[in-house]
Amino acid sequence: MGEPTALPYSYHTFMLAFRFDGQFPSGSEHGNWKEDSLRSPSDESELPLNFQTYQYFTPEARQLMFNKDTIKRFKYSFPDDANREYIIRKTFAGKPRRMEEYRLWIDNIRVTKFQNNIAIIQFELENFDAEHQNLESVKRINEYGRRINMPFLVDSKVIHPLTADSIAIMGSEVTFQKFGEESLKQFRESADKQTIIPPIMRLIRELLCLQPNETANIKPVINDRMFVCCLVRDEAFSQEIKSVRYEENAAIPVCGKDIYTDRELANKIYAFAYIDAEDSSCQSPEMREALLRRCVYSRWRDWGTFDVITHHSLVRLTGAWDGLRDSVINPFLTQYTVMAAGALLQRATAMKLSEDCADISSAYFNGNETEALNDSILRLKRDYVYAQNNIFLNHFTAQEQGIDEFDMMRSEMYIKDSLKNLSYKVNGIYDFTTASAEEEETHLLNMLTYFGLPLSVMHVLLVILSFVWFQHNEVLQWIIFGIILIISSVFSYIILKCYREQIRRKKAKNE
Repeated sequence: MGEPTALPYSYHTFMLAFRFDGQFPSGSEHGNWKEDSLRSPSDESELPLNFQTYQYFTPEARQLMFNKDTIKRFKYSFPDDANREYIIRKTFAGKPRRMEEYRLWIDNIRVTKFQNNIAIIQFELENFDAEHQNLESVKRINEYGRRINMPFLVDSKVIHPLTADSIAIMGSEVTFQKFGEESLKQFRESADKQTIIPPIMRLIRELLCLQPNETANIKPVINDRMFVCCLVRDEAFSQEIKSVRYEENAAIPVCGKDIYTDRELANKIYAFAYIDAEDSSCQSPEMREALLRRCVYSRWRDWGTFDVITHHSLVRLTGAWDGLRDSVINPFLTQYTVMAAGALLQRATAMKLSEDCADISSAYFNGNETEALNDSILRLKRDYVYAQNNIFLNHFTAQEQGIDEFDMMRSEMYIKDSLKNLSYKVNGIYDFTTASAEEEETHLLNMLTYFGLPLSVMHVLLVILSFVWFQHNEVLQWIIFGIILIISSVFSYIILKCYREQIRRKKAKNE
């Protein structure tokens, strides 16, 4: 496929958030990763659009997403002869079975590594395939192209309903069915189930120049699918969703359908937005209506454009006229995609911190060393404070529609509820460990007090006996000193043993 020139039927951006504790390499056999900066793009033709994108966001959002001192942004530089295709192959059941192949042009591959070791990789794809310029193909591309793992295993003779047969990125291919057999074997034989690597992560390792035995921690943070940003240019669908439209050769406007209650149209919108490969997976009209009313952003509906935001997608439907590039397409591919990446970063960060809380809690109750635990708790508190002030932003832009949609993203991704629960977890761990440390200090002081009291009494008695009764008999002084020392030691041991038993019973009662 040569480099396309006309506008595609649909745009697809797949975004995956993952933990990446290693260093980003400088090159690979597929080409070179080059630093990507909105303020100083390598391609001068990108400067106006990048400037517009930069100005769209608040200073806090710019600091988070574009600051070269705190994050690393890289863009894949394709060799001239590179195979710039993202190929999805999927077999469908039937007699006979049929296999479809979706070939998407790779416009860009970007990776952003943030200061908290969360990275986001973006596959920016365009659909020019004339055979698949329809909404049904778009839904299948989004469904089968976003999966990074098999959500469940099936018999080798059965076609998996949710995953592609294979996905190829620039000629590097992974077969899902084969992976199913390998992962089942690994799951049975591996003592550590966390070591199983999803298939798409193998391709990402290859793109990042990481070998399978690399020590760098690289694993998905959220789930078994990539976040989807998709824009479709479909004039018929665009006309269908308008609230008022004009029929051909008719002067009187016709009221459009209710996009929330009309069964056929609501099913169509739901399946597109919620990435259902076939028909709507929600078969309850009441629930479907409630979900659509919550997640459809219909500000531009009478222009034939609307957005829908769900917990794993941001989709836009618009018309097919060429004048859309500057006003509808480019803002979606830049500004709105950056907002989606910011919301994805918030969700991934909340889940990472929550996982860290669970690890610290388990380590504490398993009796790990106090010093290491204290370091982990301080690191957790530091990361949480950083995230509160730099990542968990309420707004990314001052623009009204941007404020509305980013708020919807945070709600649909459950970020607001996650932050409440995370606050309870972090503060709970910090308060508990602080109280525990104070209690241990109190126990130590009490032990010293109880142990020192008999010694103090012994010292007073020895002084009295030595200087009043036996000041001229040094041998007798030493004998009395020894007797009192033995009695004091026995007395202190009994007190210490009783005190430790009291502490043990108290801990057992609390547990």
